[in-house]
Amino acid sequence: MWDRQGNLWLVFDVDGTREAARQRALPQTPDRPAPQRRFRPLCAPDYTGRKREEIVRTRTTVLHMHTHQWVANFCNPGNGQYREELRRAKASIQT
Repeated sequence: MWDRQGNLWLVFDVDGTREAARQRALPQTPDRPAPQRRFRPLCAPDYTGRKREEIVRTRTTVLHMHTHQWVANFCNPGNGQYREELRRAKASIQT
């Protein structure tokens, strides 16, 4: 983007979202192996305002606004570590 003085600016959008993951009831019968949750390493228990005992994860995305290209995508369990994600977003923009 060019401003009035003729300077070139590159604009990036760093956006963080917090999303709940659905958990279905797992069947437990003697003829099946012990159930395992796929989202266990990706999500953490949290309260989203709707139902209790949900699991959530945060996702931070970096988008180059002029070309609409994704630069980076970071995910963390629970509320995430927003300062670490901002550092990673800055590093990915600089590269």
